[in-house]
Amino acid sequence: MNDTIYFYLPGLAEGLELNTQLIIRMAQYPDHFYDNIKVGGIYGCPPGAIWNGGRYMGGYITNEDTVKLISIINNLDVPIRYTWTNPCMTEEDLKDEYCNSVMEWSKGYKNEVLVNTDMFEQFMKENYPDFPLISSTTKRITNIDQLNQELEKDYKLVVVDYDFNNNWDLLKEIKHPEKCEILINAICNPRCPFRKQHYQVLGKLQRGENISPDVEVMKCPSQFRTYCQVKELPTFVTKEDLYEKYVPAGFRHFKIEGRGAYTSLKLLYWILYYMVKPEYVDEERGYLESGLEKSILFPRIPIYFD
Repeated sequence: MNDTIYFYLPGLAEGLELNTQLIIRMAQYPDHFYDNIKVGGIYGCPPGAIWNGGRYMGGYITNEDTVKLISIINNLDVPIRYTWTNPCMTEEDLKDEYCNSVMEWSKGYKNEVLVNTDMFEQFMKENYPDFPLISSTTKRITNIDQLNQELEKDYKLVVVDYDFNNNWDLLKEIKHPEKCEILINAICNPRCPFRKQHYQVLGKLQRGENISPDVEVMKCPSQFRTYCQVKELPTFVTKEDLYEKYVPAGFRHFKIEGRGAYTSLKLLYWILYYMVKPEYVDEERGYLESGLEKSILFPRIPIYFD
């Protein structure tokens, strides 16, 4: 039985420096980190890719830098997980030259794709069959029977809706916990009625559509929650529960939320909390923060904005 605990980190482009530093650091000083943990993948997308969903990712990078970005992550023996979950995607969007180029450049390694529509899933199976597919939390599956049905399908993993978190009456009914990925630090309100609508709005933005700033869902205050406020939510998974309850129950895959602006600043706190042993937190914070300062001055992958 594989006893490895996998963490999936946000920020393919915007979190590049922190993520790569962390992976290297874990290899150099494994005793500073909790036992048996590993970075299972980096999720996100190159800036501006219209297939992207879940969070808005504007700007762009050059084709040359896109290839470089893919190479940097894969050379660390870590998969990239593309967030191709735009719920507003059309059949015409499937022909997008840049997104298809990203898939071509990503062949030959164990990179993965998050999916949330039947149309796009079928497109992946027909055109890029070697890429493992992960069922996205953006589907908002909140019924235990539907979740178990999803787990029976041929996905590598299913990212479980955060409303299941800490509800052990339901978690105990999951038939394949080893195929579940738990979103451990969601910023959204529990049972949020607007979450799926929010994905729709963000999907339209990613495709270049104009959205009125007065759209009610865009005013959601959850996006401004602080590290301490997130920890107070009933859906938050504490590190104690992660290691002492979830892992013994068969859950091995954990997703840290935090894509978008200031990814590295937010992600650093969660890395230190979930992955670093308490006695090494100060040392690792100092090391990772010093690297972040250098990356601001000398980014390896510049992101451009119109």
